[in-house]
Amino acid sequence: MLVTNYFYDLPEETKESIYLYEYNLILSKEVEIIQLHRKRSIVYEMKNKGIILKKFLSEGKGDNDIYALLELNSSPYFPKIYAYKKREFLFVEKVNGKTLSQVLKEGITNNELKEIVLKMIEAKKDMMNVDRYDFDFKFEHIYWDTENSTLKWIDLGACVKNPIGYSEEEKKKRIKYCINQVKQQFAKYGYSLLDNLEGL
Repeated sequence: MLVTNYFYDLPEETKESIYLYEYNLILSKEVEIIQLHRKRSIVYEMKNKGIILKKFLSEGKGDNDIYALLELNSSPYFPKIYAYKKREFLFVEKVNGKTLSQVLKEGITNNELKEIVLKMIEAKKDMMNVDRYDFDFKFEHIYWDTENSTLKWIDLGACVKNPIGYSEEEKKKRIKYCINQVKQQFAKYGYSLLDNLEGL
C-alpha cells in the first residue's frame, strides 16, 4: 500500500484503520457499504471518519481512479486520495453536499447555477491539462456543497489518459461539447443555461 501527503494530515486513529485494512484487520463495524457496482467495485464509508474506501472487483481494476486522482491532487474540484494499492483499493476523501441531480430537483438560483457550471468547466480543464477526459460524465458524479459553494467530481473510473495529449483547439472543442451536454441535461429539469458560457 502507498500513501499520499494528505494521509499524514489524518487523525492517528484513522491512519491506523487504513494501515490495518491492508492486512485484513479492519473491523466490519467500522465500515458500511454505500454503493455496489457488480463486477466493478464496492464502495464503503468509514463511519465518522469522512473517508471512502473503494475496493475494485474483477472488471474494475483499470486503476483510472487512482492515477487520475494522483494527477489531479492539486485541483480543488476532486477528492483527496489518502492511500491506495494498485488494482486493489483506494481511500479517498468523502465529499460533502448533494449530487447535481438532487440539487436541480430541489431547486436552485440562477447565480448558483452559473457558479456550478463555471466550476464544472474549470474541473474539466484541469482534467485535460493532465491529458485526461472523463467518458462517463454524469450529474450523479458531481457534488455541490451549497453551504461552502464547493464542487467535487467523483468516480473517475472512466477518466482515461490520452497518450498524445490535448491541443488547445481540442480542449476548446471538448469544453464546448461539455457545455452542450450540460445544457441538454439542465433543460430536462426546466433550467436554461446562460449563453455567454460559450466564450470560456
